Amino acid sequence: MGRVTEEARRAAVTRLAQLRDDGDLTAEHVQLVASGLDITARTVWRWLTAGTDESAERQARPSYTLTDTDREAYAFYRGNVSAVHRARAAVLDGDGTTAGAPVPGFLATGWAGARTVDRRTLARAFNTEMTPAERAAWKVGEAGRRSKSVYLRRPDEIRGRVWEMDHK
Repeated sequence: MGRVTEEARRAAVTRLAQLRDDGDLTAEHVQLVASGLDITARTVWRWLTAGTDESAERQARPSYTLTDTDREAYAFYRGNVSAVHRARAAVLDGDGTTAGAPVPGFLATGWAGARTVDRRTLARAFNTEMTPAERAAWKVGEAGRRSKSVYLRRPDEIRGRVWEMDHK
């Protein structure tokens, strides 16, 4: 499959859009354009829907900002986003228990009245709003934080130029 020039793409989409507006567009038309441009039919359908009003109505994915309770839950569940999501869903559903154990009270009160969030959205928020060192610290501990944190290195010097001494 090769790359399609913008000129060929525009011409194909314009003609197919005319057929669609007239009510004559068929899958065979799309397949013919796809084979002529050496691309998949799915790509041609995507090009066609990109120019319609319904695709303009589609909004970007709603972003989610972590709350302090989400961060506390991440620490409580030792960096397990799935456990945080299960506990959050249990509180919002009114059950208040996850895996047979009650969700701690400080988490239940913090999530009271919060909106529901998909697990992938929650994981994305943790990945974007927390540094790798923070995430590793809650998952592994201090050794994990040190392994993910940035440390400064000394510039290379000529051998014997820098001497270090210990006070012991």
